[in-house]
Amino acid sequence: MDDLAETWQIHGPAVLERLAKEKPAALLQAMVMLTPKDVNLHTTIGVSADAFAQNFHNALSLLHGERLPQAKTIEHVRQR
Repeated sequence: MDDLAETWQIHGPAVLERLAKEKPAALLQAMVMLTPKDVNLHTTIGVSADAFAQNFHNALSLLHGERLPQAKTIEHVRQR
């Protein structure tokens, strides 16, 4: 496995570049095969959605140097 990793470090970027130019579909297929088919994400966040939305809104206005209109919160109720 170490030999494979070492060879990839040396030749990997050149192989990817050649593959992208000569066989882009094969490169895309390799990327898809390496992408997880299913991702389970479980997290607990100690910030309310309203506080997060307001902080995000404030960050955007700082980045753009302007005041943005007040963000609206959309409530969603899961139906069974």
